[in-house]
Amino acid sequence: MDSPAPDALTEPERLRLYTVRTHYPELDALTGHIRSFAVMITDHQDERLPDWLDAVR
Repeated sequence: MDSPAPDALTEPERLRLYTVRTHYPELDALTGHIRSFAVMITDHQDERLPDWLDAVR
């Protein structure tokens, strides 16, 4: 089952997500890495992969 896009979440879902991300900084960082990876792949910016890998490490 796919999760909805962040902008498709209901207000209670957004609040729950905000709460989780606030209490678990590791998940917040992971979310940022996943989103930047998705943009990189979608926009065919494979030259950014080495920098992305360094940031994730």
